[in-house]
Amino acid sequence: IRQDAILRSARTLSGKTLEKFVPFLDKFPYDPHDVRWLGDPIDLVIFDGYSKNGNPDQIIFCEVKSGESKLSKIQKKVKELIEGKRVKWLEFKP
Repeated sequence: IRQDAILRSARTLSGKTLEKFVPFLDKFPYDPHDVRWLGDPIDLVIFDGYSKNGNPDQIIFCEVKSGESKLSKIQKKVKELIEGKRVKWLEFKP
């Protein structure tokens, strides 16, 4: 059991590290300067076009997965909310 826990922990840590480097991969379709890392429950938020002219064209929520990884329950729920357009803006002034 201990060895399995160590392997799972190592995979999790390497996955968290990979998430931060993904925007710099050649295959990544967006400018890395437009990317903001959240980490949990969604890895990245991309403000597409922001670095070019300070005026993003779209906002993309991005979850990075490798190998056989699947979305967690909360990630599936966030995806469902975004796709269902249940997203809103809040400006908070304490």
